[in-house]
Amino acid sequence: MAMLNCICVTCSKQFKSHSSKVGKFCSKACYLVAIRAGLYNRGSNRKHTCFFCKKEFDNKSFSTRRDGSKSDKKFCSRSCYDNYRSAITKNVYGNCGYCNKELTKNLTGSYASKYCSWDCRILARRASPKKCICCGTVFTPITFRKSTGKYISVNSRHTCSKECNLKWISKNEERKKKISLAFSGSNHPNWQGGAPASNRGYRGAGWSRIRKKVLERDNYQCLKCGITEMDHKLKTGSGLEVNHKIPIWQFSGNNSKANNLNNLETLCKSCHMKTEWQYRKNNPMQKVISFL
Repeated sequence: MAMLNCICVTCSKQFKSHSSKVGKFCSKACYLVAIRAGLYNRGSNRKHTCFFCKKEFDNKSFSTRRDGSKSDKKFCSRSCYDNYRSAITKNVYGNCGYCNKELTKNLTGSYASKYCSWDCRILARRASPKKCICCGTVFTPITFRKSTGKYISVNSRHTCSKECNLKWISKNEERKKKISLAFSGSNHPNWQGGAPASNRGYRGAGWSRIRKKVLERDNYQCLKCGITEMDHKLKTGSGLEVNHKIPIWQFSGNNSKANNLNNLETLCKSCHMKTEWQYRKNNPMQKVISFL
């Protein structure tokens, strides 16, 4: 039995509907439009909260993802869903590491990979020709892995060989300065607190005369490696150094006792650094220095 004078909620068209139907829509197309627009809740009393506008609404169906699986994100209308999608595209946090496409984050604040897709990730990891930053040679950065017996890509390399890498490191003044600042003073792993301000750089009265005596006694040679004064100047640009076997800051300002000839030895710059490091390693608990 048909019901007369029914008016479609979507298009306002008058139509005849069957008695078993609700009588609100003239066609399935208008019904789907009303559902997507949130104009009809299909008679459900289940309450949900819109993921975008946080407004409560009635809906008995579950949101589904593009792959058909259920989603915990529900929207009260198509406009809220569209606004949600547009909000995602506006949250750009970077570019793809391979194709330079814009990368976005979702509303929960979590970030995706640095590549826009798995294909870009694979292509970015493949070896591509590069120009050596040291010698300018064009090379393909690959290396041989013994565990698998295969050559693999190492796109992070910027030099064509280990020799070029060492040469570039030795000539890169900016890198040297950065490392020097990073390991200077209290940032150095062997930092012991430093010498008192009143005694810093001061070796006591007559240090030049005492230093000369030690050099003459040791025949102007390093007692560790045997390098001479002349060779040391040609190699480093400076003369040999005199080391305190027990560091001067361990004598609490008594420089005359620290400068005893039995406590002094001639060393080159390299051996001097190694000797001081070895002393700190063998004597981790040293005398507490007073700064008062």
